[in-house]
Amino acid sequence: MLKLSNLLKFTLFIFIGQNLFSAEVDNFRGRYEDIPDMRRTFNKKTIFYFKKGIKELNKKSHKCEAGPFYKKMRRYFRNHMTGKFNKWMLTSKDVHVVYTKPKDSIYKYWNTFESFPIKLLSPIMFQKPAGVLAGYVKVGPVLLGTDKFEHFLGTGFTYFKSYFIKKKTINQTAQIGWRDEVGPLGGMTVGVMSFGDLAAEFNGMFFWNDLLRFHDSLTDKKRSLRKKDFVRDHRNGPYIICKNNKWQLNKYKPFDWAHYLDDSMDEAINCSLFKTKSMGVKVKKSLRELERKKGIKFKCPMDPEKFERLKRKYGKYAPLILNESGHGPITKEIRWRKWRKINLDTYKNPVQKN
Repeated sequence: MLKLSNLLKFTLFIFIGQNLFSAEVDNFRGRYEDIPDMRRTFNKKTIFYFKKGIKELNKKSHKCEAGPFYKKMRRYFRNHMTGKFNKWMLTSKDVHVVYTKPKDSIYKYWNTFESFPIKLLSPIMFQKPAGVLAGYVKVGPVLLGTDKFEHFLGTGFTYFKSYFIKKKTINQTAQIGWRDEVGPLGGMTVGVMSFGDLAAEFNGMFFWNDLLRFHDSLTDKKRSLRKKDFVRDHRNGPYIICKNNKWQLNKYKPFDWAHYLDDSMDEAINCSLFKTKSMGVKVKKSLRELERKKGIKFKCPMDPEKFERLKRKYGKYAPLILNESGHGPITKEIRWRKWRKINLDTYKNPVQKN
């Protein structure tokens, strides 16, 4: 009976862990190997699920209401527990995922007190769909963790509701992910504040808006006449339209993941911060070892020019999702930063010296 009780506790511990802790990724090891590009495969599967959702919705009479549409699509695009696209990505033999063993990862020198999810759970759940240490994929030129799709599709929908439906400010919306990353889903437990996660969530809201484009009135003419603004102007789609009270794919707007994924989601370009200074020191130690072994310089960001392009791309919104300080600790100022009180037009992002 005691053995059974311990087994149940252990099972419950694993279940809670895979749902409460954000997965982390080592975007450094293997990045210079010949990695197959998953862009076509992902585009094809995404469109497959679009068609499947449309078919199911059109079985019943409807007036193209947005609510039931999003509810249906979230069955396919959400997280590793319920999203069919996410589950397919993590289990399909058609998807090439680069995994790093926990004992070889950049987090290998962390101890249990620094990050018990990575130290204790990642070896147990290695290469599992709910693993704490995720793998990464190549989509177009971008290398990003499989966990980024959960942030993009899952929390990205929360961003979408906040900004596009509830009409909250972009600062209020960005606070959602920021709070998670410095809090119990990131820095407080796993020990990592991932700016790659923040970037995925930020871009995810545009994916959800672009499905129907019901929640904005931006036209190409308006976009061309004004000064560039990423949040206001970043629009694609609609990928799905309503005709005669039936949903159908928009043949003039084919879906492509390239519209949304960029190097801001690569944690070797957009560097993470860590719970303590010593954890950052240990990550740098791992990178120096990798550098000696491979004969290639390993430092975050791996490509400073790509990072500078990201800053130009996102403009005044860059501080919400980009880390200019490289690997370092989560400072008190970062932990308690209130974006709703900050004017992005005049804000100067403080850069740490690590």
